[in-house]
Amino acid sequence: MAFMRRPAVFILLMTFCAWARPVGAQAPAARSGPLVTADPNGGARLPASQADGLPIERVFVHVVNPTGDPARDEAARAALADAFAVKAGGSFSDIFAGVALRDFLARPDVDAAEYRLYRSDRSSGIILALIVRTRAPEVKAQPPAKGLLPVRRWSEFPVVYEDHRSQVRATLNPSFGVFNDERAWLGNPTAFNPRYDVPQSLAWPEFGLELGGSAIIQAGSAPVYVYGAASTLVSGTLNNDIYSSEEHRVHVETEKLFAGLLIARKGGRTAFDLSVGRQKFSLNRHLVFGFVLGSTNGGDRGGSFLSPRQAQDLVVNARLRVGKTVIQGFLNDPNELPVADSRSRFAGINVRYNDNKRLDASLIFAGAVRSATAYTVPDGRDLRRSGLRVVNPRIKWDGAFGVPGLWVEGEVGREWHADFDMSAHAYGAWAGYRFSKVAWKPSVLYRYSVFSGDDPATPAYERFDPLLGGVQRDWLQGMVMVKLANNANIDAHRFEASLKPRPGMDLIVDVYKFRARQSNNLGGGRPFQTWPSRDLGYEITPTLQWSITPNLFLQGLVSAKVPGAGMADALPIPARTWFTFQASLYAGF
Repeated sequence: MAFMRRPAVFILLMTFCAWARPVGAQAPAARSGPLVTADPNGGARLPASQADGLPIERVFVHVVNPTGDPARDEAARAALADAFAVKAGGSFSDIFAGVALRDFLARPDVDAAEYRLYRSDRSSGIILALIVRTRAPEVKAQPPAKGLLPVRRWSEFPVVYEDHRSQVRATLNPSFGVFNDERAWLGNPTAFNPRYDVPQSLAWPEFGLELGGSAIIQAGSAPVYVYGAASTLVSGTLNNDIYSSEEHRVHVETEKLFAGLLIARKGGRTAFDLSVGRQKFSLNRHLVFGFVLGSTNGGDRGGSFLSPRQAQDLVVNARLRVGKTVIQGFLNDPNELPVADSRSRFAGINVRYNDNKRLDASLIFAGAVRSATAYTVPDGRDLRRSGLRVVNPRIKWDGAFGVPGLWVEGEVGREWHADFDMSAHAYGAWAGYRFSKVAWKPSVLYRYSVFSGDDPATPAYERFDPLLGGVQRDWLQGMVMVKLANNANIDAHRFEASLKPRPGMDLIVDVYKFRARQSNNLGGGRPFQTWPSRDLGYEITPTLQWSITPNLFLQGLVSAKVPGAGMADALPIPARTWFTFQASLYAGF
């Protein structure tokens, strides 16, 4: 089935997005009257379903009816932030956020409140804005049960039932995308897969639909909560794509299936959370653990570009929060395609500190407790991933050197092995600035990064293993480049500029320049076992992110990968620039 053969549809869609009138804000969880008519943040809002599991970079409190006394208003904001149970430095959970908002609305000084989620302009993390209208303190009666069942109004959806001790929510997360690649695989498709000669121009649609529900209930009057979620995901691709010549693939499989225990006293500084089962999992900046590679799309599952599937096969996740610090122990088994299952399982500890002002720091120590993945070396030794160890410190400083809007960040990955001589490393250094007082709030950033390669002349194995690392806006370096060469044996310069031309819309342009570290590239893609030249070219990606409504999020992008001499000279026919045109629509309820 031919879907379309030219990228014009993407240009029309991007034009429509730029001029269409945004839909009004979602109705707030208010006690009386509208909460706020204008959005205090101009960035793209995310549906809660798209934010699930992402790190919370910052929590802001916005009071819509301040007193006008700066000192008094700042004290009130601080007290409200302390009372809201969702904190910076953790991972977002729609289950916990819903209960936190319910408890927050019970405060005698809160008349109305809602939370909003925004994409950060410096990472894949999220910004949570708590929008509040205060009132003179007044004792409130216990609110009646609400939700679809007791109220019998569809406006309550997705809340099925909620009272002062429990909450049950439905899950309905559809997604759809259209994609068009021109000269895929640099015009040399059979060099990568001899069995599939990908057309020079190819377009296809993909879809995903997650259906299920979640629940949380308090155990009597104790600060103990039991929670869980279950869902099924239908995913598919309705034409051949750049990976498969099959005209359509549709797959149905369990997505989420987990249970947990939360111990948290209202207003307390300490909380403990343990969850076990199929769930989304990632850590910090996603250098070594990201949710994209943690759950494989494509193959018989379809959805290679849309990536609707994000839960891993098994995650055991224990988190202890003490003030501004989260101490986390984990075990995770990624959800890989059965035909390419590496049987990898990882375990480790992550410690993260976020003061919600200037400092955000983390430290991961982890290892591969089992894996069938083998490393390729020139002398033919059998080197296995199982036994790998990694340490990953990271620190970010906001308002660096006393300059508002300036931030700097550094991250290091160091790998070694319990069974053989291995010494691999990765590091990245960022600097960024946001012009918050300028129209359209422009921001810029620069990052230099290094991922080591293996030098055959040394006794140690030195090629960095990216494990499950790589998420857009973090360590997924190029929407096309990631398909050709992942984060190993590479240097990269990244430049990014972004604008917010209207409420709910971000325009972003990324430019990457790539260079190989070593000529030896064993372990890389099929035609790229060596680099004839260390010049690997560059990639340019303009991206539109737009929250059409609070429940509907659109991403449209165009990316062009220009091959350098290292790639061009390794291919059998002249290399061509690879263009990808992508438009993805995500809804969450």
